[in-house]
Amino acid sequence: MSETPSRSEDPTTDVAKSTSSGWGLLVLVGAALAFASVFVEWATEDLFDESRTARRVPMQFLWDTTPASFDEFPVMWSVLVAVALLVASVMVPKLAWLGVPGGALAVLMPLWYVNGVRSAVDYYDLRDGVGDLVGSGVWLCVAGGLLALAASIARSVRSRSR
Repeated sequence: MSETPSRSEDPTTDVAKSTSSGWGLLVLVGAALAFASVFVEWATEDLFDESRTARRVPMQFLWDTTPASFDEFPVMWSVLVAVALLVASVMVPKLAWLGVPGGALAVLMPLWYVNGVRSAVDYYDLRDGVGDLVGSGVWLCVAGGLLALAASIARSVRSRSR
């Protein structure tokens, strides 16, 4: 005779509770914004030879203003790792703690990119300011990361106070 698990023991109930809570939904909205930023302009044509999304900005640019190749490991992958951490933190209740590092990564990667742009402006003595050279995708990722990070922290605090 098999017993059916009670509602509180059913793992699908935990996922449903996690995603239906306001904080879980905000984490997912933040993850969606970060994901969408991959397809929006990160670098203007004034910085590179053409406008570039996160799929075409090399990771090496974060620490080197003269990357060897623009076809290597793009920034997109670090953003997608952050998105995966955020989604996992909501969908798998035991991994809720992943929301904080996921949100932090979604905030820090674009800010590190902005610092790389600032370094390029200083190194090449560009007349345009950093704000003119950074595309809206960067700020979309920061906004999504901040939303997800704040919601993840709030979820963590709320779950501990129960």
